[in-house]
Amino acid sequence: MIVLPDTGTELAGQVAERIRHKITRHNFTGGRRLQLSLTASFGVAAFPKHASSPQQLIACADTAMYEAKAANKNCVRFAADLAIREPAKRVVPNVQLDYTENDSSKPS
Repeated sequence: MIVLPDTGTELAGQVAERIRHKITRHNFTGGRRLQLSLTASFGVAAFPKHASSPQQLIACADTAMYEAKAANKNCVRFAADLAIREPAKRVVPNVQLDYTENDSSKPS
């Protein structure tokens, strides 16, 4: 996990892409004469755009990372916006009903 304070999603995505590209190009040897090729998948989430708490931020980035792994690996995916993930709350107007004392329709 990489935390980039005061960084928007666009810049965070560029940082993740740069790291992903460097990992892909690097030849890992494992301290021996091995030739290991590695790839990386990244999930990007930003506060408060994608989450309203630190725990939710980590969960959103984690979900985006697993979406990257499921897509084709070795890529960067962004978390869904908070407004998209949370269904709109229905607003019910506050209606006050007036009843007369002898009104038979008044609830008991």
